[in-house]
Amino acid sequence: VLVAVVLAVALVLPASAGALTYREQRALQVAKIYWGRLPCGGEIDLVRVSALAITGDAAARAVLPCTVEFNADALPSMIWPLYCTRMVHEIGPLLGYSHSADPQSVMNPSPANYKRCDHSPAWSLAHPISSS
Repeated sequence: VLVAVVLAVALVLPASAGALTYREQRALQVAKIYWGRLPCGGEIDLVRVSALAITGDAAARAVLPCTVEFNADALPSMIWPLYCTRMVHEIGPLLGYSHSADPQSVMNPSPANYKRCDHSPAWSLAHPISSS
């Protein structure tokens, strides 16, 4: 019997460390606008993990109390609207929100793109719109 051991390599980037990419910074800002705050005093760990470390075909998941894990294999092809919406969605559980059956809710397990995430990261922040 062959036993395979898979190690998930993770890169931990605390949101306050200044090591965040422009896209990560902007997505966190959009999430803060949507929710009115960030959890953990803004000290959120963004972690890139192997697809094998995330069950199913999830692009991301929240890990309490202060971590958002992104599927590293999916990140290169994840366009801004999807990435941004996933960030807003995954911040929800860190603030205590549960999934919603409403297909228009950002907390739906497969959320429609959040309106503020429809355009480029810079546009998303420069054009205020309703958070609904």
